[in-house]
Amino acid sequence: MVLSRETQAFRRDAQYNGQLLTAEERERLVKPYLPSPSSITGSSSPNRVQPIRTFLKTQLHVLVFTVIHTIFSIYVRLRQAYHAIISRTFAILYYHHRTPELIQKDVRGLRRLPEHLSVVLELQAEEKGGAGLEILLDDLAELSAWCASVGLPILSVYERTGILKRYIPATHRAVSSKLHAYFGRRRPSLQIQAPHLQSFLNGDVSENSTLSGNAGHLSILLLSSEDGRSTLVDLTKTLAEMSQRDKLSPSDISLDLIDAEISESIMGEPNLLLLFGPNVQLQGYPPWQLRLTEIFHVKDNTGVEYQVFLRALHSYAKAQMRSNSNTHDRSASSASGTPPATSSASSTPTTLAAAAGAQRSPTSKGVVAGSVIGAAAFGLALLSLLLFCRRRVKRKKKVVEEVQVQQVKVANVNEGKDDPHKGFF
Repeated sequence: MVLSRETQAFRRDAQYNGQLLTAEERERLVKPYLPSPSSITGSSSPNRVQPIRTFLKTQLHVLVFTVIHTIFSIYVRLRQAYHAIISRTFAILYYHHRTPELIQKDVRGLRRLPEHLSVVLELQAEEKGGAGLEILLDDLAELSAWCASVGLPILSVYERTGILKRYIPATHRAVSSKLHAYFGRRRPSLQIQAPHLQSFLNGDVSENSTLSGNAGHLSILLLSSEDGRSTLVDLTKTLAEMSQRDKLSPSDISLDLIDAEISESIMGEPNLLLLFGPNVQLQGYPPWQLRLTEIFHVKDNTGVEYQVFLRALHSYAKAQMRSNSNTHDRSASSASGTPPATSSASSTPTTLAAAAGAQRSPTSKGVVAGSVIGAAAFGLALLSLLLFCRRRVKRKKKVVEEVQVQQVKVANVNEGKDDPHKGFF
């Protein structure tokens, strides 16, 4: 801290152009603020053992990190390989060949089917030249054909950006063309609509915005992120304004009223939500409609495939549900108080084969073969890891022995320098 006396001395010195204070006085003025000479020169010479300990500690950390990273990488690769083998096995044994009769045969033994199926699709932004939109339309058309073959009346498709809403006529043409490839002239009627937009019924604009569930009719509802939380916010604002203007009593606002408004403006609750990504990512899906929805996904899956669609239907048919008045709860989620139950096909890969029975080729052989291959791959990876660790240990021992030999040589040389006549006696 600069004292007032020193400040005044500095100001007087500045007024007289530095002629007021001598060199010794200026040095004495600055000396209290300089570091001590001992801190500049430092302590005694460092210990030679410290760098070796630091080196060994660093190498140990690197070794531990490498082992953990290697084990996790091997686990991920084995899991991906196992799921890929299972998926390819199901894809070979259960291929539809664009034949509705085969698809109907695959689901013939199911005790129930969802009346409303919802899927989450993703636009591949990295695709250039409009290929991402074409792939998205083709996936939607394939899903529509599968649903029509099974007999599902309502299909809702969620795409976060909402690009499908801007191309409803093109979407209708793509789906109609795919249905024609599957059914020929006996294709079912098609209706495509989006919230707050006009619907297309068999290529014509329809003012009727209600979802139809008649036999031989497929209704497709296009959703985006703006139909999720923003809809709840708008509904909350509307109910608050009506309550402030005495048009609606606060006691009249209930869950049934909110559910009815959302179901009328957006859609009702789907029975099954199908995800085609490797993880459970809803990407802003409308949250209100997911209270009692069964969610299904396959780990490490990256595309829209028929075997994933079929496994989802079999998983839904086997899910245990409990009815209570007009609602149904999943046994797992209702007991623990968690959100809707999530079904993962990776934990029970034989669900599809067990449910299908003897309708088509059995999948037990494929599952056993996939399990054997996965176990063999895991054993080889574990053996390679053990060999790698063994080589690292041997290399480390060799380095330690060389260091010890060098230390002995240095000690002998130093002893010879201390006693020059030692070698003559």
